[in-house]
Amino acid sequence: MPARGEGDLRHSTAHPPDAVPDGYLPAHHGGPYARELGPFWSRAEEAQVALGIRLQHRHCNSAGAAHGGFVATLADLGLIHAVAVMRERQGKPRHFLTTVSLTVDYLAPAPEGCWLEVRCEVSASAAT
Repeated sequence: MPARGEGDLRHSTAHPPDAVPDGYLPAHHGGPYARELGPFWSRAEEAQVALGIRLQHRHCNSAGAAHGGFVATLADLGLIHAVAVMRERQGKPRHFLTTVSLTVDYLAPAPEGCWLEVRCEVSASAAT
């Protein structure tokens, strides 16, 4: 897999439901599925790319926390987004990207209204 997720999912409920942390811009990668789940926000640094979202009711399970499937989706989208951002930096054209394998370990519940993000570091990129 060309990208490695660092498993860094963070949450904080100290912000209003529509607040976005400083330094984040709207994420423009992803297809119709990602657009329906978003809006997602991106922050690209030199070695890593973060993809985040303010967790809404529609992303939650019956316990009021992020649905596990949504957390896995965020991890998947974060990996693809990071590779796309790095490809753009290298002047490479847009390309369909696919996750081949993804394993998620759930550490703690993320409550509705929190900021949830995944940070990814692209360690290698294929020639295409």
